[in-house]
Amino acid sequence: MVRSNILYLTFPKDIPIPSRSPHHPHPINPKTDPPPSPPPQTINSRFLILSDTHGTPISFKVLQHEHLDIVLPCGDLTHGSKLSEYRDTIQLLQSIPIPLKLLVAGNHDFTLDGPTYTNKITEAEACGIDFPLIQKQYGHHGEARALIDTAKDPGIVFLDERSHRFDLPNGAA
Repeated sequence: MVRSNILYLTFPKDIPIPSRSPHHPHPINPKTDPPPSPPPQTINSRFLILSDTHGTPISFKVLQHEHLDIVLPCGDLTHGSKLSEYRDTIQLLQSIPIPLKLLVAGNHDFTLDGPTYTNKITEAEACGIDFPLIQKQYGHHGEARALIDTAKDPGIVFLDERSHRFDLPNGAA
């Protein structure tokens, strides 16, 4: 049975901004404190959050009338981290009419993590599995990541462990 979880998040236009940091909890004194800065302009951004898709085809016809800015598949993009499953996942993401697709790897996506993939290869070889057979199904080190990085859709981005900045068509950053 395939189960997909869809969660919509909408961020409000007016997010309250505290006038003092937690380090200065006392109230503002208008006689001695400068006036607070006006809150920055906010832009609504809508997210579609998916989880555990495992490369399974999903119909996004329900989204054709929705205005969404970002899709965030949160882990388990594949079932077994095979190259064919990454190709299916990329094809799925390309079919989603949302400008930015931010990918987060899960435990099933082990070929996206170099050290984990190395350990899996070592375990497989210890069981007598031939390395060329492993490479045929799972690719060489970095091949799965290269599939994602070279996808024809420039909006598909793998989130690795660093800071990222994205400028959305709606003006949000």
